[in-house]
Amino acid sequence: MRRRFLLPGIVPALVVPAFGILLVLLLREPTAEIEASASDYQLVSVTTLTTDGGRVDWSADGEWIAYDHREADGFWDVYRIRPDGTGNECLTCGRSALPNRHQGNPTWHPSGRYLLFQAEKPYHHYDWFHGNSDPGAGVWCDLWMLDLWEDKFYQLTDVSSGVAPPGGSLHPHFSHDGTKLLWGDLEGANTCYGNWRLAVASFLTDPEPQLSDITYYEPGDQKNWYESEDWALDDSGVYYACAPLAAQDDRSTDICHMDLDTQSSTRLTQTSGLEGEPAEWEEHGKLSPLGDAFVYMTSEGYGTISDTCDHASNLRTDLWIMNPDGSGRGKLTHYNEPGYPEYEPGGVIVSDMSWSPDATKLVAIVFYPATRDVHLKFFHFSRFAEPTPTPTPSPDTDGDGCTDSQELGPDPTLGGQRDPLNSYDFYDVPVPTLHSGGTLTNKDKAITIVGDVLAVLAYTGTSDGGPPNAAGIDYDEDIDGDTVKDGLACDRSVGVDLDGDTLGDLSGAPNGAITIVEDVMLVLAQSGHSCQAPP
Repeated sequence: MRRRFLLPGIVPALVVPAFGILLVLLLREPTAEIEASASDYQLVSVTTLTTDGGRVDWSADGEWIAYDHREADGFWDVYRIRPDGTGNECLTCGRSALPNRHQGNPTWHPSGRYLLFQAEKPYHHYDWFHGNSDPGAGVWCDLWMLDLWEDKFYQLTDVSSGVAPPGGSLHPHFSHDGTKLLWGDLEGANTCYGNWRLAVASFLTDPEPQLSDITYYEPGDQKNWYESEDWALDDSGVYYACAPLAAQDDRSTDICHMDLDTQSSTRLTQTSGLEGEPAEWEEHGKLSPLGDAFVYMTSEGYGTISDTCDHASNLRTDLWIMNPDGSGRGKLTHYNEPGYPEYEPGGVIVSDMSWSPDATKLVAIVFYPATRDVHLKFFHFSRFAEPTPTPTPSPDTDGDGCTDSQELGPDPTLGGQRDPLNSYDFYDVPVPTLHSGGTLTNKDKAITIVGDVLAVLAYTGTSDGGPPNAAGIDYDEDIDGDTVKDGLACDRSVGVDLDGDTLGDLSGAPNGAITIVEDVMLVLAQSGHSCQAPP
């Protein structure tokens, strides 16, 4: 649930911990041609993954579940664990590159290479107080990223460390294609939970992971706070929780959807507490990877206290399911309803969840306020309308000649172990080379000695803005008339080392000069790699 914003000595501390929810990122491989809805999902069993967990996200390949865990020192760290409970390991504990305060709310990039999370700043106003920077609160937290292939951390944002205004980051979510990031950005502290807005940025990996072109959104009449939840299946819109109506109390929230192109917004639930609607607390909505159902947490039936910022001390929630348009709502769990097997007299808050890629399970937080226990549980579903997968072509997001599925594969010689967002790590160049007198030919999705290696050799000794080489070939020529210097087609820098011999096996972005020791050796290292086979 959302953690309210507070300043020490001004508002009493919130007694219920907050947890963020993150999306299971679905690689765009199979789709399904079915007529199905939320009513086709039947909850058949519940099992426990761990009795000591936190905010959670399931990787797109189904192999890992990332979550945060409170350590003995009171700070949270990021872990990953196999769905069968094996392989549990901390990814952020004691890492010198990190601030090593609160670090949590992890979200996977669809490639599985990157894991993004929030991290409390190394210093901020009220530096002795860390409650606001809990991963479910996000105040004075930056976005950080771990590159699991290179075991390297990157700081992606640098928010304000003060109070006028404070800065913060909360609940990041990657788009399904991995090119965009959605999160909540704190811009003020004028309400119980702070004044938040939605942020969407482009995610780039070259020359290193970074965010660019950040756009902010504040849909609706009331622009107090927004909590990012999920992406539409085609990435055309986003889901979020907020109180969008004029005079709607922040403690009575709705699940909403916004189209990114038109910026038109729709309330999917009606729990505003206005004009006869019940006043309920709703957030953490997640769209099924099949796009036919939407699960969220709500206090519906139990109510929410609207006269105190500390309403969460009495909050009780369960999981509900509905169609993506808000119709067909139904209750999934009954932890707070007497007469059901799972009923807990001390109350339960079911909150953050993440779908398995095949949409047969949810992993979700079940918090027991009476004992302070935080369990991660699997909710297992059967579906009355089982999908029939129909393969669709895998996209080539970076346009380098290898499809995304090929680049995410295990075999480098078939285009694998590459980044589907890096257009330079597959060293395919126009064959023969682009230079005066040469025959202009498109790239052929294969790296060969007689083609690509000889092409790069022809440009050896040239540089961006420099003179022609001894053979008269000029880096700055544009023989094919595409307004791009032809030397760029053959220019690379050292990229990822796949075999651990400290030599770059994959290529990186152009560095402005083509040499034997770098460019020619790089293209030779990839000689024989091909993406010509069907994905």
